Amino acid sequence: DGTHKGAMQTFDCCLEIDHECAVVGVPKTIDNDVPMFDQTFGFDSACTEAAKAVDSAYVEACCNANCIGLVKLMGRHCGFIAMNAALAARHADICLLPEMDIDLQKVLAHSVTLMERVGRAVIVVAEGCGDTLIQSSGETDAGGNK
Repeated sequence: DGTHKGAMQTFDCCLEIDHECAVVGVPKTIDNDVPMFDQTFGFDSACTEAAKAVDSAYVEACCNANCIGLVKLMGRHCGFIAMNAALAARHADICLLPEMDIDLQKVLAHSVTLMERVGRAVIVVAEGCGDTLIQSSGETDAGGNK
C-alpha cells in the first residue's frame, strides 16, 4: 500500500510541473492476498520456509515426551502462508487462521485428545487468528497495524 501511495505522489508531482510521466505499480505481498492474482511475489519462498518451520516443530514434538510444537507464522489478515505451509509439511494437527471463527474450548479439547492418543501435537497459527479471541483496543502501532 505504501509503495503505491508513493508512486501516485510521484505521478501527481510530475503532473503539477507538466512533466510527462508513466508510473507502473506491480502489487506485491508475500501474503498472497491480492485479488485477481494467482500468486504474488515471495509467496512460494515464504511457504517453503514456513513448511521447514513446521517440519522442525514436528521433529521436536516427536523427540520429546508429551510435546506440542507450536509454529506462529505471518498472516495478520489472511492465513494463506499458514494454510499452505501446514498442507505442504503434512505434519500439522491443528492450523488456526484469521479467516476462521475459533472456539478456544474446541481447540483445547482437540489438543488434549491428541496428547492422550498420540502423545504429541503440531499446531500452526497465523498471527491474526487471535483477533476472534481477543478484542483489539483499536489502537495502531507505529506501522499502522492494529
